[in-house]
Amino acid sequence: MRITFKFKYPIARTMAFEKEYHENLRLTLEEKRWFLKGAITIWMFDGNRLVGETYGVPLGEDRDMPPGCPRDREAIYCFPQIVFE
Repeated sequence: MRITFKFKYPIARTMAFEKEYHENLRLTLEEKRWFLKGAITIWMFDGNRLVGETYGVPLGEDRDMPPGCPRDREAIYCFPQIVFE
């Protein structure tokens, strides 16, 4: 397996990952597009097959974040990577 990475990829093609999250954490396509604006995103590929995603969101942004996250403009909140097997 040879993993490669892309920093830009159509978000609509990444929605299969949402079913891996608990239903309370799943995003719609519109929500995910909004949430990833300004985020650092990385998508992982095995050949041409999308196998993982991870992203970090600036904590200084005015958005809903998990309780206890500081509002630090120099920090990001990293969401866990999910990898298809």
